[in-house]
Amino acid sequence: MADLVKLADPMGLILCIDDDSNDVLLLQRSLIKGGIDCRLHHASSLQDAEDYLAGENQFSDRLQFPLPDVILTDLAFRGGTGIDFLKWFASHPELARIPVLCVTGSEDPRKREEARRFGAPCVSKSANYIEVVNKIRELLICSPGYSS
Repeated sequence: MADLVKLADPMGLILCIDDDSNDVLLLQRSLIKGGIDCRLHHASSLQDAEDYLAGENQFSDRLQFPLPDVILTDLAFRGGTGIDFLKWFASHPELARIPVLCVTGSEDPRKREEARRFGAPCVSKSANYIEVVNKIRELLICSPGYSS
């Protein structure tokens, strides 16, 4: 089994923006199998993700809903797109320390390039999520909250 990725908070947090709960479940299982010790908060729409990150509405309690260590966003989901999210995210410099990773089933190079222009690398969605888990591990290791 892979070494566990440990954060200063023993339960690091990943915000996953995806409207497909099956994909979120696969991701969660893959993180466990890959040895990444973290909590996963699921935002099923652009509005939920924006509210969570802004600490608004039902997410106003930062003790209960802290800022994540990493954000994963699908490029296509209900109520917007990953590019819409990246545009919103870029307009909030106070969140700039949080790395964003786009996870997509699309092979459209234009969408991937647009995400990269916002500083968000893209990885392909697959049944085993190995590439996604490896990239999350890299991002967590580089994150300010990481401790070995």
